[in-house]
Amino acid sequence: MKYNNPLRSIIGLATILLWCGPASAAQSKRADYSADGEFYVYAVDDGRIQYGPTEDGVSLRTFYICYPEAVALSPDGRLIAAIGNFNGCTFEIKVWH
Repeated sequence: MKYNNPLRSIIGLATILLWCGPASAAQSKRADYSADGEFYVYAVDDGRIQYGPTEDGVSLRTFYICYPEAVALSPDGRLIAAIGNFNGCTFEIKVWH
């Protein structure tokens, strides 16, 4: 049986997002898919983070973060992490389950 540690997933997502700091803003990741390709997540400039199944593209949930820079979806599609900023201030990381 494969052990799935939620904390390890969160730390992995946070590491990915921290890599997308101000120095690499041009390389920031604004969309992601689950490992099996079943779910997607993407960010738009107005702060919306959309999440849903790739099969029909319908958004199941909408999350918010100021000035999204990057998003990540855990391999199992259960955790969403996003990094945003406000007027160049310290980055904020949010994780949703």
